[in-house]
Amino acid sequence: AMKGDKEKAKTGEERTHQQQQQQQQQQQQQQQKDTPQESSRVSIQTKAAAITFS
Repeated sequence: AMKGDKEKAKTGEERTHQQQQQQQQQQQQQQQKDTPQESSRVSIQTKAAAITFS
């Protein structure tokens, strides 16, 4: 039973770590949107990506 509890705790830590990374990425994206040059560059990149995917 103890071994199982340790495994659960380990996966819990990994989960919180992933959530922290996602939050950091979202914050970085918001910062990029703040500057007009960055936002236009990003929109061009997303358009180009959409073209290549379609």
